[in-house]
Amino acid sequence: MPHARPKPENDAEQKIIDHIDNAGWHVERIFPDKDTPGWAFSVGFYEKFDVPECIIFGLPLDSMQAIINIIGDRLRDGEKFEMDAPVDDLLNSFPCILKLARPKWVPWFGGAACWYYQKPDVPFMQCFWPDKARAFPWDPAFNEKIIQLQPLLYLDDPRAARAENLLATMGE
Repeated sequence: MPHARPKPENDAEQKIIDHIDNAGWHVERIFPDKDTPGWAFSVGFYEKFDVPECIIFGLPLDSMQAIINIIGDRLRDGEKFEMDAPVDDLLNSFPCILKLARPKWVPWFGGAACWYYQKPDVPFMQCFWPDKARAFPWDPAFNEKIIQLQPLLYLDDPRAARAENLLATMGE
């Protein structure tokens, strides 16, 4: 979606613009800490391909960046992704599922996209990965040891979305 670009005020903001100009999108990486999983998200998919930006949580940063870049490459090649359907060839032999995130979460987890588009309601899709048994985080059989790695941003309620702890560590 065409929009007026913001004026970068620092090197990090300029880097986002440069990546979008040169590669088509930027991948913002948020490092994990003792209280939160790391996550990564795209900035540029919405502008270049008229699709929601993509966010993913809980894997190693390089893996999340690679998944977002694969999605971007496939979008560039004209592929359309269906929400709530398995997507192959993103994470080794495991399928992933894309779901639309609720707009309320975008300012919390997609701040660089909000800056770039100069609005808080940038559309986002969340990429979910399964556990080793191929269960997804909303499945009752999902591995409890890793359940907090992927909040369910397609839900509004912080408790149901498993985002309460994340929000608490981010100052909510």
